[in-house]
Amino acid sequence: MAINQKLLNELAVRFRKDQKLLKERNWEGSFKFCAENTVWLKDVIKKYGWPLSNIVGIQGEQYAWLIAQHSDDLKFQEQCLKLLEKQPSTIERRGHIAYLIDRILVKKKKKQIYGTQFMKEKSYPIKDKANLDKRRKKAGLEPFSEYYKIMTEKQKKVVKE
Repeated sequence: MAINQKLLNELAVRFRKDQKLLKERNWEGSFKFCAENTVWLKDVIKKYGWPLSNIVGIQGEQYAWLIAQHSDDLKFQEQCLKLLEKQPSTIERRGHIAYLIDRILVKKKKKQIYGTQFMKEKSYPIKDKANLDKRRKKAGLEPFSEYYKIMTEKQKKVVKE
């Protein structure tokens, strides 16, 4: 199947706008745009199923995942997780699944499994920390100590700006 360039382009435009709003810390605009993206991606999924890399390329699939990740619709995120888990395993998909699992768990006020979710320079609670890096490695993620350093630096920059 050939890449759907129109869909890939729309995903790219939505990704760039999402990141711009976040960088500007335009929380109201970001919240509204994420809601619009959720509605849009629901329609895409109805038409194509999950936008896989064979339809939109690896980067396009990453953009679709980010829309799901940033959605405030928990049921939609759970639906996207199920769709991702049914797909053939790739290093990118394993990471996307890990992040989405953690995002869903944090929203449900449960401990995360992969330690991907942070707030104000600290990680949300993590289940079974002793085996965290084993789980992260299996999901294709860097060791938690490296990720922690990256995330706390990002959070510090946000606080200073």
